[in-house]
Amino acid sequence: PNYKSFRKGDVLGAYTLGKVLGDGRFGIVMESVSQHQPVAIKIPRHFEEAVESIQDQIKIMRVLHGSPYVLSLLDVITGDQGIQYAVMERMETTMYTMLYELSKEGMHRMDIPVAKHYIRQMMTGMAWMHDHCYSNSDLKPENILVNTQTRQLRLCDVGHARHFTGTSFADAPQTTQNYRAVESILNRRPFTLKTDMWSVACVCYEIVNTYMLFDPEFE
Repeated sequence: PNYKSFRKGDVLGAYTLGKVLGDGRFGIVMESVSQHQPVAIKIPRHFEEAVESIQDQIKIMRVLHGSPYVLSLLDVITGDQGIQYAVMERMETTMYTMLYELSKEGMHRMDIPVAKHYIRQMMTGMAWMHDHCYSNSDLKPENILVNTQTRQLRLCDVGHARHFTGTSFADAPQTTQNYRAVESILNRRPFTLKTDMWSVACVCYEIVNTYMLFDPEFE
């Protein structure tokens, strides 16, 4: 494909790009404030697998549309040779960054009513995904977006989400190690939608305590 790199001030479709919000293996996320509301635009990196990954995510986000706790797809820009760019809600920060800031400020615990509010939203979003026959397969604080003023939460980055068509998955979900279920680590079947719930429990612990349940230094 004819790839194109974008910088702040460039125009993509009807959107003028702003600063970079996120930088991952398959793409970068840039903001745009040229419309009625600020949005985030996911741009694939310069290799075929990244382009295909964003196309898959767009398909999944369309299926999952309608939950206030799963990041909404607002628009899709189709560029040269069919390369797609996902236009999504613009959120303030990630749960990971918020917890890090709390720990840096010496606040070792989030207020329990606030923690419960975030946890309830996270679990409702996960239930929505499961009701639509998708496992998240990579739940972690980095993949949870929040607006701290309104205390709204969105599950995001469905790049590892898997469609559930039977009673179990053939292969173990490759969730990030610190949040990976025991059956996935040991490769013990069956792998079901319940495998997601280990990650949910790990994130719940982290929200309440502001630190990881399983330290990444001790894999």
